[in-house]
Amino acid sequence: MTIDAHALVAMALKGPGVDIVAAALGEDENPRVSATALAEAGILLAARGVFLPAVTLQIIVDRLHLTVVPFTAEHWREAVKVYEHDLKLEPEKRQRFGRCLSAGVAAKLGAPLLFP
Repeated sequence: MTIDAHALVAMALKGPGVDIVAAALGEDENPRVSATALAEAGILLAARGVFLPAVTLQIIVDRLHLTVVPFTAEHWREAVKVYEHDLKLEPEKRQRFGRCLSAGVAAKLGAPLLFP
């Protein structure tokens, strides 16, 4: 399973959806997060005033035994495909570009994308 930035933020802030994320990750032997999702989560946490967001995220990565997946050109191409597909949808149904980046990694790994 691959988790996105919003799942990380939910866990860091203990916000809505954290129970869903925790339950799903508990059933996965190799949970993953893309490097881009970590970067996006760090930006979101910093914007919310979280002190030392990188340390907060590292604690989550360590506690959940997340494998951090580097973002490659293949992941980028897959993310662009997801984004282009979503452009055909109604605006309220489109994924944000950050989620498309995580979806690209998940698709290349053959793993579902988890987000709250």
